[in-house]
Amino acid sequence: MRTRLAAPLVLLTALAVGCGGDGGGDGGSESASGDEGVTSEQFCDSFTAIETTEDFESTKSAIGEMADQGLPEEAPEEAVAGFEVLTDLAAEADDEKEANKLGEDIDAEGQASVQAFFEYSATTCAEEPAPEDGESPADEPTDEPTE
Repeated sequence: MRTRLAAPLVLLTALAVGCGGDGGGDGGSESASGDEGVTSEQFCDSFTAIETTEDFESTKSAIGEMADQGLPEEAPEEAVAGFEVLTDLAAEADDEKEANKLGEDIDAEGQASVQAFFEYSATTCAEEPAPEDGESPADEPTDEPTE
């Protein structure tokens, strides 16, 4: 499964942490500000759908669909700005090599906003941890003596 995740993660990483240049990365996509009806669950479904893509074009398409949907209304302004940087770069790139080059051109402010987007996504889309083996509500401490 890790191999299938490689393409989208490479694209997102290239777009997110390209590091370097002093230009570009000002965002500007109006659709990225989010539709009022987008829920956190819908956003997370779209965000995690990117992980199932297998090549550059399908990753780019999934990012475009997420851009059309937007972010939930409660997304912080800096996360919205980072989302705009990513979606604009994904729309502009024709291939993985170009995505890497565009990622290198993100300025420091753009890099910070992209980081804010990923932090928002990780927090919003984090799964509840499963109970550890052997734990259940019956295993909670009580005032009753045990035998």
